[in-house]
Amino acid sequence: RRARPCSVGRACAWYWLVSHVVTLCRAEALPWWKRRLRPAMATARATAVAATALVVAMVLGAPAAAGSPSGSSHYMAAAVQFESQAAPSGAPRDTLLLNIAGMAALANAAAGEGADVVVFPEFGAYGGGFTGKCSAPTDKSAYCETYPEGGAGANPCVSGSGPASLVAASCAARNASVMASFNLCDARPEGNYNAQLVFGADGTLLANYHKSHPWQQKCFVEPPAADIEHVIVDAPFGVKFGVFTCKDILYNDPAAVLAKQYGIKHFLYSAAIPLIGADAARLFTVAHNVTLVMGNLQSGQTGVFTDGHRLTAAPKSGNQITMAAVLK
Repeated sequence: RRARPCSVGRACAWYWLVSHVVTLCRAEALPWWKRRLRPAMATARATAVAATALVVAMVLGAPAAAGSPSGSSHYMAAAVQFESQAAPSGAPRDTLLLNIAGMAALANAAAGEGADVVVFPEFGAYGGGFTGKCSAPTDKSAYCETYPEGGAGANPCVSGSGPASLVAASCAARNASVMASFNLCDARPEGNYNAQLVFGADGTLLANYHKSHPWQQKCFVEPPAADIEHVIVDAPFGVKFGVFTCKDILYNDPAAVLAKQYGIKHFLYSAAIPLIGADAARLFTVAHNVTLVMGNLQSGQTGVFTDGHRLTAAPKSGNQITMAAVLK
């Protein structure tokens, strides 16, 4: 079942979200509103204490440890709200590099506050110049470059090979010594994919996930069901992360499949959902008893969510880092 089209307004947006989630939960016989909500909230309150302490420390300027110590029961998750810009030259490649440089500065700031992993929003690199102009996913676009598959040990920052945007994102993670997730456009022979690239703290490309359910179908390829990717990243601090992007949250595959069939409890999630992005994250995490680290392009939606509870304060407008200590 596809979403009923909505133009404006929170009420219509809620209908769009709830119609998908209710349909999915009925199909899976998941009465999460009865079985999950109360125990999940109790667990989340305890976890929120540590998160609140961290947020207060950040606001007051108190020092933070550089990453979680080895053997720690928690890791530090940073979710970033980012306002992308168009380069003064108007050149797509300049725009990509300008925005990745801005995200690199935020990665450094998050690492300085002790982050182990940082997630940036969907479309954060584009500056608004791509998705409003594309007419078909097979169109050639200077915003889209060809990136390698993850997991092969490639380290673009060290080797200097690959597109400039790939090297810049790799170096952003390496220079900050933090695992980082960026959303880019991966150009393949069959068309352009909305891609979420995850880099290790040394700049190694760990994953290149192609979004399964793109909202902008004039811009991005929608892979057939048989080709949906189930991407899992092993973090060196002892956590397995599932990866999916924005609208994927409304579908069973890959999001719910990763949680139920693969047992994944932590997710790196880039999104650009206005108004109800945080609501979608709450619903997903309470339904599957998981943690979602969500970088959202839209104001006030970014955050870290566990078992239906938001562990971070809603960010105001502009570039903002939200962080929480998450139980592994």
